[in-house]
Amino acid sequence: MRWGEYVETFEQMLEDDPENPPAALAQRECITEAQFQLVVAFFHLSASRGVGMGPCPISVSDALAYANAAGFCDSLRFLAVIREADTVYLEHVLKDTKKSNGGYSKHGGRN
Repeated sequence: MRWGEYVETFEQMLEDDPENPPAALAQRECITEAQFQLVVAFFHLSASRGVGMGPCPISVSDALAYANAAGFCDSLRFLAVIREADTVYLEHVLKDTKKSNGGYSKHGGRN
């Protein structure tokens, strides 16, 4: 999953030549139903995140409330997974922001 930034390229290669799929796609693992539910939860929580000078982290209280409402048995494990996914998301957004601002943050300083 760490090659996510290249997935569109791999999928285009597959579409162009379905008989010879890229090795990376052929080796891609399928996710379990439980993992899928975590992805869905992340997207729901991400949509409700606060925005200031940029996207804010998903709050602990929102994540724990979602875990309780959705019936996740281990709310602390759920929180850990959501926080890890959120960290990766925020790093990705920050990287894109730096690129689009020529390396400058919104606060005016060089990153």
